[in-house]
Amino acid sequence: MLNDQFPVIAGLILLFLLSIYYYKRYHFSYLIILVVVASFFSKVEWKYLDMTLRFERIIAIIVFIYLIFSREKNENLNIYGILWILIVIFAFISSYQSDYFSISLKKTFGVAVYIPIFLLIRNKIKSRDYYREIISLYQNVGIAVINFSLLGYLIYFAGIDIGVTRYDLNAYWLEGPIAIANIFGFVSSIIFLITFHNIINHHNSFEQKIILLNSAIAILLSYTRSAWLGTGVGIFLILLLNIKKSLNIKLFTSIVLLFIAFSFIFIYTDLLRLFSYKISNLTAISDSGRGRFFVYEFILNDLKSGLILGRGTDYSTILWGENFYISSIFLVVLYDWGKIAFVLLLLFFFIVFYKNFQKISNNKYNEYYKLNFVLFTVILIYNQISTMHQLSIFWLHIGILSSMYIIKKIPDEENSDKFEEDTDSVETIIYPAKI
Repeated sequence: MLNDQFPVIAGLILLFLLSIYYYKRYHFSYLIILVVVASFFSKVEWKYLDMTLRFERIIAIIVFIYLIFSREKNENLNIYGILWILIVIFAFISSYQSDYFSISLKKTFGVAVYIPIFLLIRNKIKSRDYYREIISLYQNVGIAVINFSLLGYLIYFAGIDIGVTRYDLNAYWLEGPIAIANIFGFVSSIIFLITFHNIINHHNSFEQKIILLNSAIAILLSYTRSAWLGTGVGIFLILLLNIKKSLNIKLFTSIVLLFIAFSFIFIYTDLLRLFSYKISNLTAISDSGRGRFFVYEFILNDLKSGLILGRGTDYSTILWGENFYISSIFLVVLYDWGKIAFVLLLLFFFIVFYKNFQKISNNKYNEYYKLNFVLFTVILIYNQISTMHQLSIFWLHIGILSSMYIIKKIPDEENSDKFEEDTDSVETIIYPAKI
């Protein structure tokens, strides 16, 4: 095995190479490119004494400084940004009156540092073209990270560990350069669903099928129940929302062939045993699912005491240890940050879903909104099983997906000539990714 610093060095090298490469391909500033790429590399971190400094947090601080000194008007702050700023303010208030003030305050800063990423993304997506490009950028970076991780998974067996593989339960888990296997599995699921949406909408190329297969393998090797569930729900919603396009013989044949290839991989590896274990042991005392139920039971009983401002950030893990975390974003906000913050969070999700239904039914660009609805739904489901708000990938997601409801109908004049695609085309909604 290589030394402990190698995963950090390998991650940094790939991070910067991807940033430079995609800067030349897209119309975003280098800062936007770096934010997207860095969000896939939360494992790139340095530890000193009891402190952990993630590279993505450094980027978030740079974004914060940029927003302070930027001359651009924050036109897209709108109700969404205001709601999240208020939620974080109540997080600080809950920490102030917490039984573990100093620890809770530190953890609150660890979450609040990512708010500038949310605000930056929302401020920069000003048209459908920008939305289309950032989804394409996300997909391209995602599949590059998946391919890098699959390569790292293979060379792990040759004794070279680049920090993307973990051995547990007599199996080798694919974690990628993102914090844990659960989140890597989820992100792989998002890449899978974007690609599946592209294939349904006439981007049925061989390249797209390879991307679909690789992302499916990554989902399985992450051994993540929430990723499996989210992928299943996402596929169902995409087929349901594109029912006419789904009834295509050529497309159906391609999906069947992919399913057969996928089944061979599943049956003739150790995946079947791990899959059975993860499902059958959902409520076992030693399993993470049972730990979640224990935490839920405790906090629901504690909420009966009439908490208004919450117990403070990460109260359950401070009290019992890292294994006893609240895995639902709704319960996190309700228990840790209080009832007012919880109502604000519900309002945020309600507004996004309400506007999505409006746009799907009466907008000729509804392919955008169909994909947006699917991704937002899957992200919401996942965050009831494993939360991500402690990482920049969460803020990147909600920044992109909530920006669809404030974009202008026509791109800015100064930027409109940069886009070669016809913005009135329904058939070319999302650019296909390149491997």
